[in-house]
Amino acid sequence: MGIADQLRKTIQTKLVLKFCPSQGVTEQTVSCVVCNDKYVIDNNFSFFLPDEGYVCYGCGEKFVPEMTLALNQINHFSTKKPDSTLKKNRDPLSTQEWNQIYETLDSLRQVSEELIKGLSRGIVEAPAGHIGLLHFAKDLVRPIRKEGEPEKEYQLRVKTYRIRKIFEKLKIETVDRIETLYEYFVRLGMPVSKDRER
Repeated sequence: MGIADQLRKTIQTKLVLKFCPSQGVTEQTVSCVVCNDKYVIDNNFSFFLPDEGYVCYGCGEKFVPEMTLALNQINHFSTKKPDSTLKKNRDPLSTQEWNQIYETLDSLRQVSEELIKGLSRGIVEAPAGHIGLLHFAKDLVRPIRKEGEPEKEYQLRVKTYRIRKIFEKLKIETVDRIETLYEYFVRLGMPVSKDRER
């Protein structure tokens, strides 16, 4: 394994997103520990190698493109300013608007379920392609092997067990949060017809 491959592996396994509060580090110049280029941290999150230092966006994009995508989304939503028209419009929502909220939540829930099915399988079967999500697989204890159980059957049972456990973790982070929002919206007055009740 060459130096470049070792560097890539180190970055892929250790790189994290570090929160940079608006006071202090943000908008200060730092040096990238990979390429030594100086750059300004101008967002709430930045790439960081523990015990090493900051990593610039370019190096992050080169070595961990999926984490770069996540960083872009985080920074987009954390810097997005609330719409001032929402403050002015305090009229109660119409039934049609509540229905749009319900349909959006329901669509998000269905899409999330499909995504986490694929992600939980991908983390187990193709971990290299899901490097930014491998933390969901840590601390999973392998099930005990049954007496006389063939190796092939045991490995299949371990894989199925890990997929199920990762699915449960991802569900807590996605679908369960949507369900919580759904319950709050119902309490706020979102009308729900009998055929939509769960």
